[in-house]
Amino acid sequence: MLTFRKTGHILHAMRNSEHFGFFEYIVTLCDARQDAFVEIKPLWKALRDLFVKENAIFKYQANAAETGFICKAYVDTYHVFMLIKRTVEAATYDTHPPTKAAAGKLKPILRNYRAVTSAAMNESSALVINLVQEMRSPRNAEAVNALGLAPFTDQLETNNEAFRSLYFARAREREALVAQGNMRHLRPQVNRAFSIFTQTLGSLYITAAINRQAAKAGALAEIIEGINAIILQYEHILARRAPGFYTETADEIANIP
Repeated sequence: MLTFRKTGHILHAMRNSEHFGFFEYIVTLCDARQDAFVEIKPLWKALRDLFVKENAIFKYQANAAETGFICKAYVDTYHVFMLIKRTVEAATYDTHPPTKAAAGKLKPILRNYRAVTSAAMNESSALVINLVQEMRSPRNAEAVNALGLAPFTDQLETNNEAFRSLYFARAREREALVAQGNMRHLRPQVNRAFSIFTQTLGSLYITAAINRQAAKAGALAEIIEGINAIILQYEHILARRAPGFYTETADEIANIP
């Protein structure tokens, strides 16, 4: 009669990516076979709901590309700011009096926003908003136009808005995930729910087999065999990484593919 392979040792030793991959397989396997264990669907739902949370946290933590997009948007804003700053600085040495006068008017304004280059991203972005407003104010319009800075100001605003859209979307996502916990706290919850589910599923299989419910026992056996197969696969993975970890017989170790 079938029984589940032990999992406590491997679930604890898995990396986050392996833990996620293991339960992604379990969810795919069991979702397609829920009719076989309708009596314990609440236990399956509890496990699946926890995995959904783990899935969200894992993908958030692994999404380095999204962080890269945020950083690029910030750098794009920074570059335009520096272009405006250096244009004004260069114009202070211009021999054309109106150009030099325009630069003289704008240079103190930009000096007030020098923290754009050193503040935290969100603070820098807020400063850029204020700078754009000042550059567009009627009292500075003539100086801005004299140095041809209107298009650069528009580009500064566009880049900053792109950054803020990404940055605050990421912040909202982070806030939502904080309420769900982190991998360190969530993984033990997933493991406990899995243990309860498999123990109960095993009892359901034994009952079906004893009562000669062949179709039900066969369907449950298919699930147990599928789960055991992925457990064995991860035992092999961990055995390769850490010799001495494997808990089965020497013959099984020798036959690891």
